Amino acid sequence: MVDAAPVGLAWFRRVTAIQHYVSPGLTMALQPVLLRFTPSPKASRIHSFLPTRRANFDHRHIPQRLPDTWFDRFFGQLPAGSRLLRRAAAIRLVLMVEGGTYAQAGHLLGLSDGMARGTFALLNQWFKNSTNAQAFTAALNNLADELDVTTDLIDYGNRRRQLADWSIPPDDWRALVADRYRPRPLPPGIPDCGDRKRRFASWVAWTVMTSSEHLLAPGSILPPVRPGADNRFRTSFVFEWYIFHRRPWAHHAELRDIINRQVQRTIEALDCHNGTSGEPDNGSTPSCSKIDV
Repeated sequence: MVDAAPVGLAWFRRVTAIQHYVSPGLTMALQPVLLRFTPSPKASRIHSFLPTRRANFDHRHIPQRLPDTWFDRFFGQLPAGSRLLRRAAAIRLVLMVEGGTYAQAGHLLGLSDGMARGTFALLNQWFKNSTNAQAFTAALNNLADELDVTTDLIDYGNRRRQLADWSIPPDDWRALVADRYRPRPLPPGIPDCGDRKRRFASWVAWTVMTSSEHLLAPGSILPPVRPGADNRFRTSFVFEWYIFHRRPWAHHAELRDIINRQVQRTIEALDCHNGTSGEPDNGSTPSCSKIDV
């Protein structure tokens, strides 16, 4: 009966209007069907979802981009491109435990209104296949079940907030590359360890620590696109990002070690010493586990 639901605006309005009176079992059954309906940009601002479960985690413990360990384990069998699915899963996790609109959930994750709504518009055709929607919902619920019993949740919300205008401090960078730094002009074969490389290393480190989408990094790291301006510096950054992750140059192995040291130092300051705000509601202690770039 649920699979045959005539999904449309009128149906969506009726279902959301009676959310308070729907049993938990029917609420769970409706989730794959609700994925098949994407409100228009105007309608999505007013149509709100109710939370579908009580949980020991909230938006602070949900990264903007699902880490590989989460995605590969729970969503790896799904055929669609991972970028949109990772973003959609993060938004739906927020809606699952806190409710609200797509835009409101996206805002809690640091995503723009248009990006949050557009994600589900782009995936709409994929979700209209009931097999896809059911597999996605099952994976999402399995991930939520695991988060619910995890005792060392990472406060990604605190990391996003604390690192919103962050980059590796110049003094820290000089200490990290002290034996590698050479003044310009550089001899052939000697990599540049100056300010450009500091910002690039900051970009990689920020993306790992916040588990965020790399092109949404703050302007203190990634130069913003300026219409009509010379964007070659940003273009070279994006090109090296691809090289670093897909076809690393010889010096990138050393750079990866340098970034790892900075990441461990920074997350220790953010997580292990975060004693006032942003601690998980389940009484667990913040995670200080090692992260590798």
